[in-house]
Formats: sequence, structure tokens, C-alpha cells
Amino acid sequence: MKSSVEAQQEAQQATDGIRLDRGLRYFRPGTLACSHVLGISLLVMLLILVVDILSGDRIRLHILYVFPLAAIAMHCSRKPVQALAFALSLTFQVWTLLGDRLAMTTLVADLSVACAASGLTLLLANAVRVNYLKALGLATIDVLTGLPNRAVLMTIINQEIIRQKRYGGLFSLAEIDLDGFKQLNDTRGHLCGDEALQLMAAVLTRHTRQSDVAGRLGGDEFIVLMPHTAEADCQAYMQKLCDNVRTEMAQAGFQITASIGFQTFLTAPETTADALHLVDQAMYEAKKAGKSRVAGA
Repeated sequence: MKSSVEAQQEAQQATDGIRLDRGLRYFRPGTLACSHVLGISLLVMLLILVVDILSGDRIRLHILYVFPLAAIAMHCSRKPVQALAFALSLTFQVWTLLGDRLAMTTLVADLSVACAASGLTLLLANAVRVNYLKALGLATIDVLTGLPNRAVLMTIINQEIIRQKRYGGLFSLAEIDLDGFKQLNDTRGHLCGDEALQLMAAVLTRHTRQSDVAGRLGGDEFIVLMPHTAEADCQAYMQKLCDNVRTEMAQAGFQITASIGFQTFLTAPETTADALHLVDQAMYEAKKAGKSRVAGA
């Protein structure tokens, strides 16, 4: 485990990240409901149309349609929705340009520019959305196990603490450390060690509930966050997980077990670092008691 100072720094960074997220969520792909974005964007298109018609040929506003189009492409991945928005924006622009009574060559040129600008806007916005979501996956998922990584776990635990401070209730947190993992790496190589970590991730995925969050803290350490889980339920749940780890590791030919420390928080801890420190201590108590055990803080 990292020192308490480093853990506190990570917790503060997680809190700062949450605040930043609140301010920037409107500009990130996929963070807003498609139906909301579509409705607002269509209203904006109608507003542009009305203002463009009222202003006559003195002011040309048709280039502004690229903004609602970009918003739709960033938050709505469905191609029919994007096609509808594209067709609607072109219809509005044709309506406006025909009302300006332009010469045929000018009309054709303006329509060509409008079509190209709208199409390019959709293309670029789609590329931004796809690349952003791909980068987000790389930044939040542990590449080896496919589980949430440490940064994500710190953020989620911090959010649970904030929720508990505001609304009360309880939650449980567990830390899992693999017994015999270092010996496996030393005797059979890191490739076998990676396979054991991937198997551990699979065990967690199969034997955790949909409401839980399981992730890799680092090395051979894993975390399970269990909202609304009482102490007795958490202990029984972790004992079953401990048994499953021992059984499935043995079936795969790995002499690996799990020492699990947990804590049920009836009142919110001050920081994420404090919560992790408690479950870390409990995990070491499980190791001292003979490994392949579950211990509460």
C-alpha cells in the first residue's frame, strides 16, 4: 500500500476531479442524454431559422447550424438521429436561401458549402466522440485485468463517502491480497503471475453483485466496494469470496489464496485514505492469522 500522505493526495485529486467533471460534463461526449441534447439542438435550429428569416439577406446565419449538429453527433451515436439532424439543418438552410432570392449560381454554391460544412461537422464530431470514449477506457480500466484501476476506485470510494456524509446509511469496503503471489512470480515467471491476476479478476466479476464495485488497487491487491452492506452480510460475502478464490486458483494449478480485510462504515470516514488504511490493517490481520482468511477492522 502507498503511504497515508500519498493516499490523501490521491483522495484530494479525486475530489478535485469530481468538481472539474461537474463543470466540463457538458463538453464531454456521452455525458448527456441523447434525447435532451436532441431536443435542445432542434430548438436551437428553429431559433437560428427564425432569426435568419427575420434578418433577411443582411445577416447570414446558416453557418451556425454546425453547432447543434456537433452537439448531436457528440452525444447521440445513433446514425438515424444524426441523419435526421443533418437533413433538418439542410432543409432550414435551403428555406432561408430560397427566401433570399439569390442567383442560381450563388444558391448552388451556398448550398454546396452548407452541405459540406454540415457533413464535415458530423464526421469530425463523431471522430472526437469515438476517440474520447476509447481514451477514457484506457485511462480508467486496468489493462491486464479489465477491472477499474486505482484512480477510478479512489474516485468511486470518495463519492460513496460524500454520499454517506450527506444522506447517511452505511457501506462496506474490502481489500484482497493474494497469498503466494510473489512466490508464483519467482518460481513460474511473470506470465503465470499475469494469468493468476486475470483469473482473480474473473472470480471477482463472477462472484460480486451488480451493485458492488470491484477493481485492482495495484500489484496483487484488489478492492471491493459494497454499498448498503451490513457487517454480518459483508463478512459472509467475503468468506464466500475467499473460498471461491482458493477453489478456482487450485483448479487452475495456482497455489494462491486470498487474505481479505474489510470494514463496515456506519458513519462516514473523513477521507478515502482513512477508509483504505482501516481495510489495509484488517487485511494484514488476516495474513497474520494464517492467510486465506477474512478479518474485520
